Amino acid sequence: MPYFTCSSFNSWSGNWQGDSIHLLGSTELSRLEKIHSIKRRAQFLAGRILLRTLIAEQYEYSPWEITVEAEAPTIAMIRGKPLCHISISHSDDFVAVAIAETPVGIDCENESHQRNWLAMAKQYFHKAEITELNSLPTSQVAACFLTKWTAKEALAKCSGVDLGQLLASAPVINRPQQLNHPYKNYLLWTGQPKPGAYLSLAVKHNQATSVVNPIGTFRASHCGRTSDSTILKPINGFS
Repeated sequence: MPYFTCSSFNSWSGNWQGDSIHLLGSTELSRLEKIHSIKRRAQFLAGRILLRTLIAEQYEYSPWEITVEAEAPTIAMIRGKPLCHISISHSDDFVAVAIAETPVGIDCENESHQRNWLAMAKQYFHKAEITELNSLPTSQVAACFLTKWTAKEALAKCSGVDLGQLLASAPVINRPQQLNHPYKNYLLWTGQPKPGAYLSLAVKHNQATSVVNPIGTFRASHCGRTSDSTILKPINGFS
């Protein structure tokens, strides 16, 4: 079963960066030192800390026991051995992380910046999606675009397929079947943990096992168990 959690680190109280930086491994610290942007440093650190919080809760390890690669991590380690598959995403101050026993991908986007969604769709999306977006009222375009984008990016992270290839593919939403070939062994969920924030989760599953919807939370802080449940809706088709 995949687990995920998300939060807005701008709301985290206290000196959370200074208090939690010791949890990072040596390669992560080296990577952090090379990031000069204050915003990007906060995103990098917030993702790594939130990931360790989620893993510690689900596997009952201490956060400082968990090892994560500095670049594009997909596996969390404990005492040199693989523990679980992982994925990290951030957009502005919004950060989301996911863990699972099989490959997993998570992506989040924040609608805080007004963009020309139709122009972006024409640059990246399949022509059928562009037609769909053009048919929508202006007030619904951003939500539709960001749902499609996060779903495709989450699946790209999970499957290893090139993101550009997936962006140019047309999703089929609400079809009562599993994802089409070559993605039939993957599942997708999408939702809004908070107004203006879009999140999608993809996981590779074994056809012989039962499918359970992911358990997720939106947190007020990077630590502690106090959080609100987050519900994602399944996306049942992709072509």
